[in-house]
Amino acid sequence: MENKHAVVRTDNMTGTDVRSGLVSLKYMGSDGETPTEIENGNVVRIVDLMENEREVFIGKDTSRNDDINDVVLVATPEVMYDERKRNLDDYFNEVDKLCRGYHLHNGDVFSVTKEALTCDSDPQIGDIAELQDGTKIKIVKKQTDGSSVVGKLIDIDVAGRYTYYAILVTYDDSASASTHTPTVPKEPTGQSAIKTRAQAASAGYGQKKISDLMKDDVKLSWTGTTAKLTGTFYKVNNWKEFSSNTDEQSGHFFVFDIDNHYLGKPITVTRDEGASKSAESATSEDLFWVLRLENAKKFTIKSGDTVIMELTHDGATLNT
Repeated sequence: MENKHAVVRTDNMTGTDVRSGLVSLKYMGSDGETPTEIENGNVVRIVDLMENEREVFIGKDTSRNDDINDVVLVATPEVMYDERKRNLDDYFNEVDKLCRGYHLHNGDVFSVTKEALTCDSDPQIGDIAELQDGTKIKIVKKQTDGSSVVGKLIDIDVAGRYTYYAILVTYDDSASASTHTPTVPKEPTGQSAIKTRAQAASAGYGQKKISDLMKDDVKLSWTGTTAKLTGTFYKVNNWKEFSSNTDEQSGHFFVFDIDNHYLGKPITVTRDEGASKSAESATSEDLFWVLRLENAKKFTIKSGDTVIMELTHDGATLNT
């Protein structure tokens, strides 16, 4: 018996543990402009941010030769508000609703039912999974000329009423017969790695609230990893939680979040005071970061050799 809709399992996907492996999107059809329903287990190409959004992207149909780095697997949690719908295959992503997408990384494994696939014949372990024009993955015995390979079929698993086809994402030419070699995903830097607290969840630090430190007009303007800080900062006195050094407890403070990709990794902050530079290193134990703007004219934040942000604040207003 055929399912009503495709069903997906995120067996071993990077996005299940790493937030940067996920993306929020709206599927906007083949033209990228028309809100359209879509089933889980399908794939879409991420085009650009939705208008007036900073975290929700436009998803549209893939082309058979798309770069895998631009493609995500649609796998939204199956939350159904109609009590008559109880099975996984009752679920689909309705028109104009937010979908969850998983970036595809080498070594990821996901499983889908046959409704998410186009097959020339009965799928067999070892078959190639590739892109085609549309949103369904195509299963073939031999790679289609000019297509981008997603991976290969490694298992067929019957679990209750569903038959799942497990796909190993691989860019290995010998494993997938692919002539397409996507670039390795880069570490998040610049705008993809930093959020101001006006954009992130509201929080406090010690006895201070975010609203005690800066107004909600604070923002960053980006050119690559270079950020220009603007907005209004309040003068803060005797912030003992910030530093045990009394000389560091007063001033103007910029609060921001760093992407959780860097949790547990060594971070170096270099302060350029014009005539001299100083640097200190620490392990990123949380996402919450604070810079005292009086410390420098320019801050460079790095993880190893990766520059995450180069910050200047000449355009900020520092209230007295």
